[in-house]
Amino acid sequence: VERASELGSALYAELSGFGCAYAGGKEMGTAISQAIQAALDESGLGKADLDLVLWNASYPPDPALISMLQELLNGPPVLSLNDRYGYAESLSCMLHLCAAAELIHCSHSTGNLQQCEKVQGRTIRRVLTLSTSLNGNCYAAIVSQVTP
Repeated sequence: VERASELGSALYAELSGFGCAYAGGKEMGTAISQAIQAALDESGLGKADLDLVLWNASYPPDPALISMLQELLNGPPVLSLNDRYGYAESLSCMLHLCAAAELIHCSHSTGNLQQCEKVQGRTIRRVLTLSTSLNGNCYAAIVSQVTP
């Protein structure tokens, strides 16, 4: 944040929380819950503060897994970008961070999120990015709007 200010650059979003967990051959839902809770704890936010979830779900996305995640988080839209870039396992966390920052910026600067009907008409301030791998790794990060 300080460096962006020194350079006179506009800063739209920042990483406000991170968590990770390993399923270790157990139920992946437990690792997902642990990683999300760690990210929420670090950010100081609650589930109700989230506007959107970006998740690298299987492709095509499994409706049962998406429903489970929406129930766990009390309802923010869950969006998988796999149809745009494929299933990237835990590496997708980096792509999701970039996508989250862009969604935050676009929803405030232009209001133009027409390419994504799940977020049209929404103001995006906080995005939970969730990445899982087939071997049981789970990464959760929260990207939050920076207010000038």
